[in-house]
Amino acid sequence: MCVPKAVSTKLVRTLKTMDPETPITVFTVQSPTALRCAESLGYWHGSRDFIEDEDFRDAYLWMRDQMAERISFFSGDYPIWATLHRPNFRKLRKWAEPQVLVKARVPRGRILLSDYDDWHSVLNRFIATHDEKEADQWWELPETEKLANLHWERILDLDWVIENGRKPRLQACVDRIYAHEVERITFVNGRRRYCHAA
Repeated sequence: MCVPKAVSTKLVRTLKTMDPETPITVFTVQSPTALRCAESLGYWHGSRDFIEDEDFRDAYLWMRDQMAERISFFSGDYPIWATLHRPNFRKLRKWAEPQVLVKARVPRGRILLSDYDDWHSVLNRFIATHDEKEADQWWELPETEKLANLHWERILDLDWVIENGRKPRLQACVDRIYAHEVERITFVNGRRRYCHAA
């Protein structure tokens, strides 16, 4: 997953109230294996097989559960991790093999947005908070109560995300990208890139 760029609070508010059928542009970096799979199926989808760190499996399951609650006609797949801006590959390491940058237009209703920085609370099994006092109080809770007070759902609340006073970096968890939604496929390896017809 590429680190998303910060977005304005105005854009966050627009995304919050957008009609579910309105398409928005997303970018996702995938492997050539995922490309071959998408060409076979007719759509891109997330898969447990591509979770790089097994320690993050529970966090990915949690996000999938949130998608199931909030996305109508959810497929049940793992999310496709995407950003709202084209990644800057000059800042990324070179991969052992070319990766695939997919640019697509996906209806807002199939996208669950969350705060990228606060997502690390889920990955690290820590309370989602912008308040140091609340974090300190959480540490004082008995272990049996900590799990019930993680407040991870906050990272999905776009109002809470912008209350922090900083420009948030939104990540997009997409429930499938269908072939007709793909606008461009670009193979990237460090600074080199070349296009492939979508």
